[in-house]
Order: sequence, then C-alpha cells, then structure tokens
Amino acid sequence: MRPISIINQLNQNQMSFWRVLLSIICPPLAVLDKGCGSILIVFILWLCGWVPGVIAALVILNNPER
Repeated sequence: MRPISIINQLNQNQMSFWRVLLSIICPPLAVLDKGCGSILIVFILWLCGWVPGVIAALVILNNPER
C-alpha cells in the first residue's frame, strides 16, 4: 500500500467515527450531505423519538450506494 492511500483510509475512518458520534447526538446533522429526503426522514423520526432518528441516520450513513 502507498502511504497516501493509508492516510486517506485513516481520514475516512476518522470521518466515519465523527459521523457516527454526530448521528448519536443529533441525527439530522449527520445526514446533511445525503440529500433533502434523507434529512427530512431522519428529522421526522427524530421528532417521534431519539432512538428511531439515530437508527435511521446510522442506516443512511451505512448505505454504500449513497
């Protein structure tokens, strides 16, 4: 592996850690770059309860297609 790819991988892992932490604290903020529909869904679920919002944010963040 090249040193640059290792650094990129470390940055990507660190970013995902902060995203997961943000999705636990405030789920709608964690999915801001995923599109308006995702933000709206997570926000509505977050209003219904903290746990559904966190679960929805984590599912959206772990979707490899987006």
